[in-house]
Amino acid sequence: MAAQQQSWVDGDYKVVFHGKVHMFARIVGQEVEFLGDEGNVRNKVVLKSGEFKEADPYILEKTGETNYNILMQDPLIAESDSFGVVSEGGRIITVKGSHGMVFTMEWVEEANAKELKEAILNEKDPADAPPNHYTLKPGQAGKMVWISGPPGLENQPQLGK
Repeated sequence: MAAQQQSWVDGDYKVVFHGKVHMFARIVGQEVEFLGDEGNVRNKVVLKSGEFKEADPYILEKTGETNYNILMQDPLIAESDSFGVVSEGGRIITVKGSHGMVFTMEWVEEANAKELKEAILNEKDPADAPPNHYTLKPGQAGKMVWISGPPGLENQPQLGK
């Protein structure tokens, strides 16, 4: 498990989960910053190169690599080790997170990164009128159900008396 030379490309990455871009990351050296919607840093992790444990079958199928070649660690959370595979050109990183989710980090040119970030910001639902399946009926009172009491109270035998 000896450390190797950096195999990834520095720059901006889109983080893709189930075919959808969820956020962006910026890699400089071994430092990875996951960026929030407004470009603020949500989380920082450290990448390490090397030959690590055997890759998950799904990762093997996606990348063709039998072993993980990077380790992603959050310095603040000891149990958060995630392992991944860097593509041959260093522009795609496929990661199996510490909780089992698989995502890819795909390098994007700086000009494209700015456009993608703006598109994601404009794609968000408005907070004051989130989309839903209900038909608005102004002026008509609807039904309201109010439930109160501590959790588990509905199971108490005294309620039946």
